[in-house]
Amino acid sequence: MSYGEEDNISSININEKDKNLKEDDEKNQFNKNVNVLPIDNILNNDDITGHKSLRSHSLYQMPDQLFDAVQKAELYLYSSNDFIIDLQVHEDNDLINFEKKRDLFDILLTKWEAKRGVKRRRPLRFRALDEPFCPYRFNFTKLSPFEVLVYLGCTDRIDEDYSIEQNIIAINASPIERGHSLIIPSVNKKLPQIITPQAIRMATEIMLMTKNKDCHVLYNSLLGQASVNHLHLHFMPWPYESDLIYRKFEHIFKNLYFIRPPNWFIHCFCIQLESLQKLDEFLNTINCVANELLENKIAHNFFFTRAPPIRITGLNREEINITQHPSLVTLYIFPRKSVTGAKPPTNFNPAALELAGCMTAYTYRFFENADEVGVIRIVNDEALLDEDIIQTIIKKINISLNN
Repeated sequence: MSYGEEDNISSININEKDKNLKEDDEKNQFNKNVNVLPIDNILNNDDITGHKSLRSHSLYQMPDQLFDAVQKAELYLYSSNDFIIDLQVHEDNDLINFEKKRDLFDILLTKWEAKRGVKRRRPLRFRALDEPFCPYRFNFTKLSPFEVLVYLGCTDRIDEDYSIEQNIIAINASPIERGHSLIIPSVNKKLPQIITPQAIRMATEIMLMTKNKDCHVLYNSLLGQASVNHLHLHFMPWPYESDLIYRKFEHIFKNLYFIRPPNWFIHCFCIQLESLQKLDEFLNTINCVANELLENKIAHNFFFTRAPPIRITGLNREEINITQHPSLVTLYIFPRKSVTGAKPPTNFNPAALELAGCMTAYTYRFFENADEVGVIRIVNDEALLDEDIIQTIIKKINISLNN
């Protein structure tokens, strides 16, 4: 549908629409009953889902190139009914009921190809945590049609602000693991790499929908190893749990926890979602911490994962059988030193994954020579903040949460 044709939808013959839907269904058998529809189907049949078309009267229009790319993607619809609070209970029920509903990550894997990630884009240099978006540097409005994998739509969100959000998942030009993709919230708004409430909610909802406990959502701020100044997060599998899930934390306030050296090699805030009724509280706490870090010009990294309930008593580290405990959506936030300049792609660059204890090696030389002492030294030099800075931030976060 071209711009301005929305008012003519009512004149479409119903039988013709049914015929088109049947043809589209035959072309997309693998998507049947999995909440996935072709975008062009939505464009020509707005009344099917109740969503606006991609071409709306919003001030935030996508460039033609990106519009064409998203139009060829698929729409993944979801609601709060798809959210899984305790993944362990869900897995146990699956074993009993043999329930098999296609997962978002499984859909991405069917589209993911290694050849899509062979052209690594040159890392960019940044000088400020809040550097404005620059349309002349690389950004995700320049994606090619084959690079956009999925267009996300939440059927529970009917507010006007969400109706103009255009959220996509795209390929990663330099994936760490098979299936490593990019979550791009509000792509049409051309936002800089500053975490927003919508991005935090989107990351949380994707974690709640994903049935694979090895999947994580990561975010790196500018000066915190982000390589593109256009708001994005990483959606990726990592087959090893972070050792953070076995650590004891100290309670700060309400649902906010904290761990510091020597109990972990870098300072870390932790927030955990215990029930769907506490979702807003979970999101509000994350937004509060993120806002304080941004206002105080402190770079940061996010690591969303599944973890057992946070522990505040006992030994500093207690390894448990995680299959016997609830598996809850948990976010670890790492405040860190700022790193300016483009990151060399083959160096060890501590970002969200590494600060969670999941080490990556891009060269055989580093893999063969790396040890714990050397890695900790790099983290201390490039990421670890002074204790007095951390204490100041904790006090400000406490005040903000109290208010």
